[in-house]
Order: sequence, then C-alpha cells, then structure tokens
Amino acid sequence: MDKIYIVTAGDSFTDSHVQFVDTDNSQTVFDVVKMFNEKIGLCAPNYMMKYQLFLLKELIDKGIEFEYYNVGKGSSGNHVITHRYRKQINKLLDRGIDPKKIYGTLQLSGLVRPTNPVYEIEFDLPNVEGGEWDYLNNVDEHTFEYKNILEAHLTNMENIIKFNVDNGITNFKMFFGWNILFEDELIRYEVKDRFENIDTNYFFIFPYTEKEDFVAHNCSGNKRLLQQLFGIKPKYFAPAGNYGGMNEFVREHCNEGEYWYGAYNDPHLNTFGNWIWYIKFYRQLFQTWKVLDEVNTIETNTKTYNILQTIFQINFQTFKDSYDFDFSNNEICIEKQSEYYKKYFMKYN
Repeated sequence: MDKIYIVTAGDSFTDSHVQFVDTDNSQTVFDVVKMFNEKIGLCAPNYMMKYQLFLLKELIDKGIEFEYYNVGKGSSGNHVITHRYRKQINKLLDRGIDPKKIYGTLQLSGLVRPTNPVYEIEFDLPNVEGGEWDYLNNVDEHTFEYKNILEAHLTNMENIIKFNVDNGITNFKMFFGWNILFEDELIRYEVKDRFENIDTNYFFIFPYTEKEDFVAHNCSGNKRLLQQLFGIKPKYFAPAGNYGGMNEFVREHCNEGEYWYGAYNDPHLNTFGNWIWYIKFYRQLFQTWKVLDEVNTIETNTKTYNILQTIFQINFQTFKDSYDFDFSNNEICIEKQSEYYKKYFMKYN
C-alpha cells in the first residue's frame, strides 16, 4: 500500500496527546508505541487514551506507511472544527497529495459552546465562516432564533461533505460526539427532512434505545433520578433517540459492571469507552476503506492486550472512586495513580 494521509477533527472527544505522526519520522512512531507500555502513566485517573491512538498502533504494527494529523481541539464549536479540518486538508492537497489517499473523520460538537476571549486567537475565530453560531453566550433570545442556529449547523454539515466530495475525498466520515439533535425539535422547526437528507455515506448517526446511565450531564440525554439508597450510587434515565453519537453508541455496546466515562461528573469517554468505539465502529471504517484487515494486532499482542485489559479494570475502579474523590485535584490524582499501579500491576513486577 502506498503512503496514506489521515486527518481527524473534533472537540475534546478527539483532542489527544498525539497531533502528528509520520512513519518517515522514527521518533513520532516510537512515541506512539511507548504510550502503550507506560503503565504508570496509563493508571492516571484523569488520563483517557483516545480512539485514534488504537488506529495508529495498528497501522504501525502492520507496517503501513502514513502521515497522521489530529486537528481536534477541546471546546471547539462545529464551524471551528470544520474550519480546522479544511485548513489541514488543503495543506495536503497543496502538496499534491492524491485525494484518494486521504482519510478524514470529523466528530461534531454541541450546537453552542461557552464563549472565551482566548478562543478569538486560539481558534482563528475572525476567519471562521459561521463561527458566530458556535459561541452564543448571553444571547438575547430575540436576536437569534433556535431555527437559525439549527439551519446554520445543518448548512455547515452539508458544506463539509460537499467540500470533501468536490475535492475527491470519498474516504470521509462525520459523526456526533453525543446526541445534540432530537426528532421533536427538528419537526417543530421544520428541518427534519433536511437533516435526514444529509448523505449517510459520509455521516453516521446512531439510533439508541432507552437505557440507564451513570451521569447527570446533558450528554446523557434527559435525566431523571430513579432511586438512591444507602450505599448505592445514583443512576439516571436516558430516553431513546434516533440521532446518537459516540457516547450513545458506547453506552449501547457496554455490559453491566462496565463504566465508560472518565468520572461520574465527566462524560468524556475513558480509555475503555474509546476502545469500545474503536473496535465496534471506528476500526470498521478503516476495514471498509481497505486500510485494515480483520486481524486486530492489539488483541493478538498478548502483552499489549493484557496491559489494556488491566487499564480497563482501573477505569471501572476510577469511575466508582470518582463519587468520593475529586480527580480535578492533582494531588489526589497522583495519589490514586500510584495506588492503582501498585494494586493492578503487581503481577507484572
């Protein structure tokens, strides 16, 4: 296979410690492989190995030559996400890269993000067409109608698909980080048909069923406290919907006793949640695109997979501990990281 070029875009669900890898640069390759063997680092309760990292490891294992660019950035709005994606794709095209060798995935964020003045520079906002729809703090309800917001984001989704198709990039997929659109709202504002006409060859949405969830965050949908008894942690009701993303997909594919969030107050996917998304959906994209075959080299490498399975157990323990410990406190994180390492990795020492 000739060298391929991968671009991933999104918000904090996609943002990671790895922004660039080139198989012609041995240091970047070494850095990826090293991350799978640093057990003490993987034990940190606030560390989340993102889904793209599993892809990079497999590409390296299989000897596939590639360049990888991650333009995901925490707190990015959807127009910022597509803007950053276009800029990176255009850089590749300007180099004369064959669009058939480019593989792009784009994770959409919430409809509206909190405004922060630093974003003006960090996200290149003055140059982001439509960026005013991403950050709407303190908006007068008479200035912007909700239908205008929906239509602006639908236009953005349609435009980024058109951008890819017009440039000959057909190995492209877009998906939500979590459910942000709901059928009753789309019907009410008369945009349901327009949304459902977005080309599903390039856009993935996930119909999800009614489930219990562990967090009260709006990423889990509408919430209703079922019951809280002494010694039993609260669970929340998440209704069914048609337009789910990564969170809803992972929730649907987990079993009892498995915890896919970073903490009860942090709805980002932990390493286990990112792995479920990878093996059940993301990896299959690259199989469909004939980049990967059916053999998952992470699973067939006993040492790597055993480490990963142990990290999943730590993830489950971390989530349960998060009811009692504040993992935003760095001192607590360091203390628990050491505790988890000693408890779960003794068999490797």
